[in-house]
Amino acid sequence: MTALLIRFAGNSVFSHIILFLLLVAGLMAVNTMQRELFPDFSMDEILVEVRFPGADPSEVQQGVTVKIEEALKGMEGIAQYTSRSEEGIGSAEILVKHGYETAQVLARIRSRINAVSTFPDTSDNPVISEVMHRTEVMKIYVSGSCTEKELKAAAVRIKERLTALDEISQVELFGTRDYEINVELNQQQLKAYGLSLEEVSRNIALNSDGLPGGDILTDAGHVRVRTMGQRNTGRELAEVPVLAGIDGGKVILGRIADIRDSFTEDTHEVTINGSPAVILEIYKTRREDALEISAAVASFLDRQQDDLPSNLSMGVLYDLTDDLRSRIDLLAKNGLIGLCLVILLLGLFLDIRLSFWAGLGIPVSILGALVVVWAMGGSINMLSLFGLITVLGIVVDDSIVVGEAVFHHFESGCSPLQAAVRGVREVGIPVTAAILTSIIAFLPLAYIGDVIGKFLSILPMVVIPCLIISLIESVWLLPAHLAHRLRKKGNHKPGHPFLEKMSAAHRYIQSRPDWFARCLYLPFLKRVLVHRYLCLSAATVILLLCAGLIWGGWVKTEVLPETGSTILSASITFPAGTSDRMTSQAVSRIENALLNRLRKKPGTHKTLLLNRMTVVGSTVSEEPEKGSHAGGIQVVLTPAKEPGVPADALLKMWKEETGAIPGARSLVFETRSEGPPGEPIEAWLLGQDPVQLTQAFQEFTRELSTLDGVHEIHGDDLSGVDERHITLKPLAWFHGLSQQDVARQVRTAIYGSEALRVQRGKDEICVKVRMTRRERSSVSILDNLELETRQGTKVPLHAVAHVQLAKGPERIRGVDGTRCLAVSADVDLERANPDDIIEALTRNLLPRLARKYPGVTVSFEGDEKHMKDALGGLYIGFPLAVIGIFVVVAAMFHSYVQPLVILFMIPFGMVGAVYGHLVMGYPISLMSIFGMVALSGVVVNDAIMLIERFNSNLESGTAFFEALENAGRRRFRAIMLTTVSTVSGLAPLLFDTSIQAGFIIPMALSISAGLICATAVTLILAPCILAILNDLRLIIHTLPGRMKASRESLEPAVRKMRWTRENISPTIEQTHTGGLM
Repeated sequence: MTALLIRFAGNSVFSHIILFLLLVAGLMAVNTMQRELFPDFSMDEILVEVRFPGADPSEVQQGVTVKIEEALKGMEGIAQYTSRSEEGIGSAEILVKHGYETAQVLARIRSRINAVSTFPDTSDNPVISEVMHRTEVMKIYVSGSCTEKELKAAAVRIKERLTALDEISQVELFGTRDYEINVELNQQQLKAYGLSLEEVSRNIALNSDGLPGGDILTDAGHVRVRTMGQRNTGRELAEVPVLAGIDGGKVILGRIADIRDSFTEDTHEVTINGSPAVILEIYKTRREDALEISAAVASFLDRQQDDLPSNLSMGVLYDLTDDLRSRIDLLAKNGLIGLCLVILLLGLFLDIRLSFWAGLGIPVSILGALVVVWAMGGSINMLSLFGLITVLGIVVDDSIVVGEAVFHHFESGCSPLQAAVRGVREVGIPVTAAILTSIIAFLPLAYIGDVIGKFLSILPMVVIPCLIISLIESVWLLPAHLAHRLRKKGNHKPGHPFLEKMSAAHRYIQSRPDWFARCLYLPFLKRVLVHRYLCLSAATVILLLCAGLIWGGWVKTEVLPETGSTILSASITFPAGTSDRMTSQAVSRIENALLNRLRKKPGTHKTLLLNRMTVVGSTVSEEPEKGSHAGGIQVVLTPAKEPGVPADALLKMWKEETGAIPGARSLVFETRSEGPPGEPIEAWLLGQDPVQLTQAFQEFTRELSTLDGVHEIHGDDLSGVDERHITLKPLAWFHGLSQQDVARQVRTAIYGSEALRVQRGKDEICVKVRMTRRERSSVSILDNLELETRQGTKVPLHAVAHVQLAKGPERIRGVDGTRCLAVSADVDLERANPDDIIEALTRNLLPRLARKYPGVTVSFEGDEKHMKDALGGLYIGFPLAVIGIFVVVAAMFHSYVQPLVILFMIPFGMVGAVYGHLVMGYPISLMSIFGMVALSGVVVNDAIMLIERFNSNLESGTAFFEALENAGRRRFRAIMLTTVSTVSGLAPLLFDTSIQAGFIIPMALSISAGLICATAVTLILAPCILAILNDLRLIIHTLPGRMKASRESLEPAVRKMRWTRENISPTIEQTHTGGLM
């Protein structure tokens, strides 16, 4: 091993080549890797959708959803399925069980669903697909004062031009309706001509389509025959004959019907800054680069502006790559500042050349890791960047430990080559063990379930290669650089007096850590070792207080940190069936409230509105609710360069200015969030009895509304939708009318009869025949509607059927075949903690509901489920990681107890991270926990170094307490430099006030504050625990029948050395002399 170290340390050319190749390969990988906000991945979910046009939720439930649920029941590979029955569509989302291939489960589901033969005749074919996490890149808009047809045509042209670009393949339109040709007839005209809607629909279908007639084979060749007559426009359909006269004349459709070649009657209105608009949503595929897409769109908009008509304009609603670009810039800027600070501090306390080469290990490790990520098909995204920040402290630690060891031997009089070899021999095995334990600590993150696990699996893919390359660089490459770059003090000619003074100042600063360790730390450590039990008691009290801060709610918790956002939104819903006019008025009120607040609040001029989008017909939330009763407004802010009004403060002002809106079912104000969707509180109430389920839901919602800090409660609408239920009278049978006859004719009059579908360009257009809009806009149509009997006579609907007023559900949910009602709410973290609220509900409300409604169960979803699933994956992975760390350290120290001492240090090291969050006012989130994982690696690393030095001192014959004191003094400089350099490197990030830094600060805070505490833990608490363990060994050896022993002889290192001398050395001698086979 020593010979190999000498060869590596003596060959600087080889190390320079390896270093150069890593740097070049890393830079090439950075330039060729895809850049995106979040990685695309399979959600392990499958979606089944069946459209049933014109059907209400109850009809969809019976005709579609129940049959889907029956097909899925008992299928292998399904963890859970949730169904939704809404107006015109039934769907089921299937979660694939962990360990099963999604493609195989998809194939089985497709086979089962396609085998269902009892779906309604008027329903569409099932659509079965895998749910993929798609990355939205940006939204652009086309707006102006023009007709809806002109606006959509312009948007379609722009979409085609965008998808023709090499960088873009996925563009979707939002804010447009599908084309539709409506043929509307009133009852008087139908009665006058003796026609029915169904007859008109049949005539259109029979006279509006052409068919190929085949080929005639003649001597001259083939003659193709076609029957012409396809009609694709409303003007052409007006010429369709619907009635033949006795004299040979005909009555054409245009004479008796109002034909509108327009759009569907769905409500979908979008405006941008007050003008009608269509939104183009641009997504990326796995092989596309988000920043390249953004640049291509910007260039496209510059070119296309001049080609647009004067009454139209185009622009960017928002560009999400601004976040990615800002975070890359943020990390590059703070990383560069941090690297300079690290090099500066190491240069001050060690050697300037050593600091340069030790600092160079940081970019080398990061770039080398990116090469591995590129080779594995990864990308540069938010999570991979977070991973690199997380591992930064460990990478710095390795370089500092090796560099400090080399510098120590160099200061002791060794030559640069000797110092490099001896330094690596001293710390090489501990550094390797520390890296292995860090790798093991990160492995559980690769096996977390749920959507969060999909996100987090990217972290170990980045971190582990970075750690391995850091180990190679610090143990094998760094010594070679130092062996040829260190210079002896005094081997220089006298220079300029100023430079001499600078050199003297540098030497003085270099000596300070040793002076501090000798004159301040060592006396303090001696005193602490005397009162070691008091020290351990104090540390335990601090640890328990830390736990109390969390359990008592003093330190808040959340899934992901709340960050400022430049995108704010407000979504409003009314009871289903509310007119679009009423929804539009409410949306206008919300919009005006924001504008009024900005005009009258001082200082808000610094937070400017970049764009505002209003929508009627859909909410603007992550999972939008659609219909005329839903609407919203989305606001894009221009990030203020100077401190102005924060986005969350503006959101509160907006909400206060809006106030309560009469009749609204829900009104939710929110900022665009990152990570998996979910509310702080989201509950599912499950049960088969609708009455019990409704009563339990109402009681749960009432209780939730009384809790402090809970706001914006919204859930399923129990008020229902106004319906008219039609049941046949006995007279219907007399006229030969069946239930199906009546249902079909009522549906044709109101919803319409689809005569045919025509292809016009790329659009498939439905031709629908029905009553006029005026007749269909009043329930009196049912009073005046006449049905055609099978004998051709007309009979009023009210003569053959009862029409009763009733209420029907807005939607019907199900979970694994059980009815479900859902409610969710937001929590003001300044007033309450979501975990405490859920715990209080679980402890107080849920048992009461279980007693009153025995058939109802409550399941908490949303953030609670994401956190539970994420931590649930750690319940197995974390103990295995602890066992793995124990095995590595035990193999190194030949001891069962010393690894426990090192593991015992980890929770004490995390105390600093918790107190840091308390002082800085940040809740503990998953990002904080990732920082604690990295922190634990540094704590383990430093503890390993200390105990290894302690064992080496004992093996050299040093007395026990002297060995402890010398170990602390010897490792003091390396541990302090690790702390100071890492905290300094993260300091620019900690004090960054930008929006983008808010997401990363909790991670940096955990590492920085935790490191400060970990330094005291390693240098003070670890020696005390080692001394207390030695006390216990002494007590055991003072028991009757045991031989008395010295403190040193009871330590694992001394016992190992003695056993080696007594057993292995003679064995080696016998092997050499041939006395042993």
